[in-house]
Amino acid sequence: MIATLIVGLATGAVYALVAMGYSIVYRTSGVVNFTAGTYVVLGGLGTYWLRSHGHLPYPAAILGGIVLAGAFAAVFWVLVVIPLWRRGSPAYVVLLATVVAAALCAPLIELLITPQAQTLPPWVSGFTLDVGTSKISGQYVFVMAVALALLAGVTAFLRYSILGRQMRACAASRDTSRLLGIHPELIGGLAMVLTALIGGLAGAMITPAQTTQTGMGLTYGIYAFVAAVVGGLDSVPGAFIGGLLLGVGQAFVDRYYTANYDDVIVFGMLVVILVLRPNGLFGRAEYVS
Repeated sequence: MIATLIVGLATGAVYALVAMGYSIVYRTSGVVNFTAGTYVVLGGLGTYWLRSHGHLPYPAAILGGIVLAGAFAAVFWVLVVIPLWRRGSPAYVVLLATVVAAALCAPLIELLITPQAQTLPPWVSGFTLDVGTSKISGQYVFVMAVALALLAGVTAFLRYSILGRQMRACAASRDTSRLLGIHPELIGGLAMVLTALIGGLAGAMITPAQTTQTGMGLTYGIYAFVAAVVGGLDSVPGAFIGGLLLGVGQAFVDRYYTANYDDVIVFGMLVVILVLRPNGLFGRAEYVS
């Protein structure tokens, strides 16, 4: 049971980091970004390609995979989101554009990087945990520790840094922020890139423990969106907790019942939470736009 809990928490930590990205981008720009799961795939498979085919040292390949995810986010923001904003497109059009982009990324990654599921060596060779009669990869410990550190760092950044306060100002009102000399398009783009870097790191961390394949981007994106809604889309810590709850629930269902019901668990949790708490466990009842 403890081993299942650890695996669930680590998997949930990946959902949590992506869910944090949903919350940050939504709070800053009002965009619900379903390409967020693609950052995990780019971070993991980008690291694989740079290490195996680019022959970079492992740490440099990890950094390159993270940067690749950030570069994709920047290009998507400039070429897709900003033009839609400037044309006054409704929010659902922007959301649909992110879904389409996430779906298109899978065959492109398969073509340009690898068509096969891939894994990576653990960050520390030989690091395993003995839990009862089971051995689990110590990589799961790194995933959980780094995820918690990122939660603390992002929370402090949003609360105390100048850029973080500008992001919060854009979340409150883009029109007012413009009057204050803040550029919502720039701040929104920076938020998108920040979340992509976090997602890329999540991919580079989880791939040594679990295989990553091209089609997982939209799955990560949907599951993390559910986690963000469960925790509260306007709450970064709430989105993080939602990710952990989702990962743990999924792990126990897979271990003691069957993995065929993952989607039932995920969307069942969403329905129950929306009925009981329409704004999520930690979301606010009112939004200011």
